[in-house]
Amino acid sequence: AKLEDVVAAVPDNTPRFIVMMFQEKVFLAYVVPPTAKPKERMPYASTKASLLSQLDANKCKVEKRVEIDEAKEMGDAMKEALEVCDLKDDVKPVAPKAPVGAKGPRMLM
Repeated sequence: AKLEDVVAAVPDNTPRFIVMMFQEKVFLAYVVPPTAKPKERMPYASTKASLLSQLDANKCKVEKRVEIDEAKEMGDAMKEALEVCDLKDDVKPVAPKAPVGAKGPRMLM
């Protein structure tokens, strides 16, 4: 499906999770319209971690998670996410430096 079709299918006033694969990368968009009632937002907020763990368990590695107010913002969010993913592929992780000197006195509890 085209991105425009996905945007058109998302309702304007209720939250939604959208999992998309683009250029062999998986993205999770969490659309939370400001007009959505708190009663509608709560189930989505409470299941976000569960959804991510289920995706992970099914070998679906989410490259980027985006939270947006309207589905119309998805195009810009996707472009930004792709740029971040491309940069992330080029950058090598840097290990944090070990603390210098003594850690201080130990406390017994």
